[in-house]
Amino acid sequence: KNNYSGTLTRTFTIEKKTIEVDLGSYVSNLTKVYDANTTVKFASNTSKAVTVSGVNGEALNITITGTYNNKNVGTGKVITLSGNFTGVTGGNAKTANYNVTYINASTTGTISKKALTYTAVANDKVYDGTTDAIISITNLTGVVTGDTVTISSSISGTFATSSKGTGIKVTTTVVPTLSG
Repeated sequence: KNNYSGTLTRTFTIEKKTIEVDLGSYVSNLTKVYDANTTVKFASNTSKAVTVSGVNGEALNITITGTYNNKNVGTGKVITLSGNFTGVTGGNAKTANYNVTYINASTTGTISKKALTYTAVANDKVYDGTTDAIISITNLTGVVTGDTVTISSSISGTFATSSKGTGIKVTTTVVPTLSG
């Protein structure tokens, strides 16, 4: 019979939704020109923003960054990727509702050589009957800040004529050796 009434109180827990993000699926053909650091470049940025689907139309915002195993030039270089869950849009839009984990956080990439430019200058000389030219290297540009680069060369040069004159064309062969 209905002689009694009451309230049943119970506590329940709603757990966070775990979202697994495959970092490797968002990156490919990672390459950069040597810049003396290990930071991966995504196009011209040091991070890549991606959106991952959540519950009920919510969108999870993830920022991907990466680090090469060292700063030196090479191919097939190991890159470690990391993700940062930066927020949620749409629906409840609460980051506290999600636990984001990351898989495939390793890939490979390339760091290519940085081009340097320099000027090869033929030194004036006193007539000696030969076309031999003494060459000097000047104006080395393109060195990355913080790097020290010296240039030594196996340089040969030949004046177009051995006769006295000004503005004489000089042909050079410069095989530079860089160090630093």
